[in-house]
Amino acid sequence: MKRVSSSGLLTAGLLIATALLVGCSSSATDNKNTTNGKCGDEQKISVTDHISSQISAFEQKNWDKAYGYASASFQESINKDAFQAIILRQYSFLINNSGYTFGDCTANPEGILQNITIKSDSQTYELIYNLILEEGALGIDAATILTASENVAI
Repeated sequence: MKRVSSSGLLTAGLLIATALLVGCSSSATDNKNTTNGKCGDEQKISVTDHISSQISAFEQKNWDKAYGYASASFQESINKDAFQAIILRQYSFLINNSGYTFGDCTANPEGILQNITIKSDSQTYELIYNLILEEGALGIDAATILTASENVAI
């Protein structure tokens, strides 16, 4: 696998980290249900369901539904039109993905961090999602691109 320069992607991801995510429904998860910072089974299920639901909405280009998975604080700072523009410009691989897998999930009093690997065309992206609980509702507060690599046949 050949590495593609991800500095631009990482910078963009960090600049809009508070601008991507989406989440307000799903069942609430209690950050106390952790073992050594790792998410408990119930948390993992809630988090993966929440993120998968948003990705499904992206695939369907259902912007209202996708935006609905963002945290309330995210929605207060980024309107729906800006959200859509960010996704189309910086995160189009979420719309046209060819599969994704979930990695480590960790929880702390500030929220839950979920690693995810997403494949799209000839690229593989490693992201970390930051989810928070607001008034008992799970919401995506940010998604940051950690790496992007090109899949090269040898």
